[in-house]
Amino acid sequence: MIGQVSDTGVTVSASGTASAAPDRAVLRLAAETSAPSVQAAMERAAAAIGLMRSALLDAGVEASALRSTEASVHRDHDRGARGFIARFGLSATVNDVTSAGAAAQAALAAGADSARLDGLSYAHSDPAALHATAREIAFANACTKAEQLAGLAGRALGAVEEITERDGGGGGPIVPVRMLAAEPAAPMSFDAGDQEVSVSVTVRWAWA
Repeated sequence: MIGQVSDTGVTVSASGTASAAPDRAVLRLAAETSAPSVQAAMERAAAAIGLMRSALLDAGVEASALRSTEASVHRDHDRGARGFIARFGLSATVNDVTSAGAAAQAALAAGADSARLDGLSYAHSDPAALHATAREIAFANACTKAEQLAGLAGRALGAVEEITERDGGGGGPIVPVRMLAAEPAAPMSFDAGDQEVSVSVTVRWAWA
């Protein structure tokens, strides 16, 4: 915390942090296929991502929680002019973090060798409440520091004249995952940990 005392009042900067277990997981999935032609590569990738999408729906993921994230096709340099690689991406928000592993596993199994799991991240369904708690803590910390400085200066705090807030960032941990469906299909589980956010405030008081 930083404080500054002047003839007109006192200004203090302080921060607050709040954390809570995330209740949403976001899976980053993709289907990647190769074929001798652009059209064939795209058709195979589209079919694979369609199967993965259906598997996610069957696993309880809501249709509104699915989002297409990428669509690309490029030449397969390993095959030169004889092959192309197509890739379609899909993001899936799972509202129950404990079922994220099962949903991912179902999608990977449905996409078979074309399926990819690129990673996952976590989120909180009510981030505003988490930020509000962090803001309250930051302001309380600023008050404590300001009262101490005022006491040291032999003065009393008056009215608050200005409050400036800065979001200190934070959020759910991003887990980098690079997994092919061909890997052993052992039960998948992910540890979400806590989602942490921080807020910084600068408060200026006049003297009483």
